[in-house]
Amino acid sequence: MAAAEGLIETAQPAPFSLLSIGNLAGNDPESVRHLIEIPGLLSYMATGDWDAEIKGINDLQEIYAERYGATDSAGNPIEYRPNLAITYWSFRLMIGLAVFSAALALAVLWFTRKGRVADQPWLRKLALIALPMPYLAASFGWIFTEMGRQPFVVAPNPTGSDQVFLMTQYGVSETVSAGVVLSSMVIFTLVYAVLGVFWFRLIQRYAVEGAPQVEPAPDPDADDASRPLSFAY
Repeated sequence: MAAAEGLIETAQPAPFSLLSIGNLAGNDPESVRHLIEIPGLLSYMATGDWDAEIKGINDLQEIYAERYGATDSAGNPIEYRPNLAITYWSFRLMIGLAVFSAALALAVLWFTRKGRVADQPWLRKLALIALPMPYLAASFGWIFTEMGRQPFVVAPNPTGSDQVFLMTQYGVSETVSAGVVLSSMVIFTLVYAVLGVFWFRLIQRYAVEGAPQVEPAPDPDADDASRPLSFAY
């Protein structure tokens, strides 16, 4: 949570930042300004208590270095602080795109209530713009997850046994070569590219053809002579 919020120093209670500026890539608290924030919300999100203490990344760096080691196998210092600029903005893009998609879906539901057809031009434009947003939100969520847990592949469990973890440097396979990884990526990319071309051509054809014509329902008050013949037993 500290990485997602750009919380450099420990705070009690910890506010939730809606907008921050400054050098989020550093670890200097004076270089980051939280322009819009909600008091105590980060404490509640992390612990369920509006007045709970949330450790900042500088304190977490010292705690993790003491608990899991300060240097790697080559003697280099381990940096437990993730890239704050990436974690901060990927978290907000994930939430923002998801909220926008949900709000647009509710707006469409409102405008189509009682069987009506939404004919607002702005709604149609937003619907087209919103097509990739769920995929982008999921992608930013994965970026936030993968970058936020570094330098761990398996992060320690904060509520269970914190001795079960795996560093990224030890998570590299010794049997799978770089060539195998590259060839797998190339093959998967080509397969999905071919499927994407077929998908686009099918969608384009149906879009050009348009929706099928629907015959209007017969008027129950019309003369029987205009009704289609039918048999009844």
